[in-house]
Amino acid sequence: EQVAQGAAHRERSSDLVEDLFRQGRAGKYTTKPAEQAVDEIVSAGLSGAMVAIAGLKGSDQTYTHCVDTAVIFQEAYADILRHQGKEVTPSFARQTLLAGFCHDIGKSRVPKEILDSTQRFAADSAEMRVMRSHAAHGAQILTDLGMGKTTVNVAHYHHVKVEPTLPASYPEDAKWADVLPITRLAAVVDVYQALIGKRSYKQNWVPGKAVEYLKGLRGTEFDPQMLDYFLRVIGLYPIGSLLRLSTGDLAFVLTIGTEVLDRPVVAVVENAKGELLRQNSLIDLMDEPDISVE
Repeated sequence: EQVAQGAAHRERSSDLVEDLFRQGRAGKYTTKPAEQAVDEIVSAGLSGAMVAIAGLKGSDQTYTHCVDTAVIFQEAYADILRHQGKEVTPSFARQTLLAGFCHDIGKSRVPKEILDSTQRFAADSAEMRVMRSHAAHGAQILTDLGMGKTTVNVAHYHHVKVEPTLPASYPEDAKWADVLPITRLAAVVDVYQALIGKRSYKQNWVPGKAVEYLKGLRGTEFDPQMLDYFLRVIGLYPIGSLLRLSTGDLAFVLTIGTEVLDRPVVAVVENAKGELLRQNSLIDLMDEPDISVE
């Protein structure tokens, strides 16, 4: 029931983000559409369900990307606060979601022929330089709108890497010390969502493969602590992942491992003989110490 409601809210929120960009291109910058989407998600309590949907259904290049990034970002940051014994208030949820929704608002100043192109641009191309300008544009737009320091920082620095000399790190004059901890978390979420989302120039990755890729960039591109926080929310094997078990069975991840990341709850969908099963047994790997993920 929550997934069905979450899917509807995801589509609605994507339309509102598109409206935000459309108004921006017309020179009428406002965060009203994003605030409306945020209020609807918080009031319905659907961010958790929308995180699961993000892993199961690919997003488009810009609008749904902002929605999926926002809900994953909010859930991950809320998890950090809970582990610190702090309360996650509706006001906090709104602020975090809004920062996620607006993190790419600077792309409203990128020409649509570049933003919607089916071509993968070279890193040193003129088109990529224009695309990368969205971070500085976004910070300026949100500053002019009177948004808070955190929201501005997320928009400005979510592409800055631990090692700012890396080609993928921008703005080029940014330093790692400029990047707030919350933005370091947003950076992890942004890349994860870009990997699992659909793009006109690439296939989307399955969530498990995306997690493995992020782990390989620990300490060079991503803050190790924030990467760990993210993995605790999304799971070492995110919802929707297909796993080969030590029994030889193929299983679908239903719930991530909360106490131990590599021991989720799964549904067996294919047996060791390669036969698809009509009756799917559920296995909580926390209760089955003799079964592991291969």
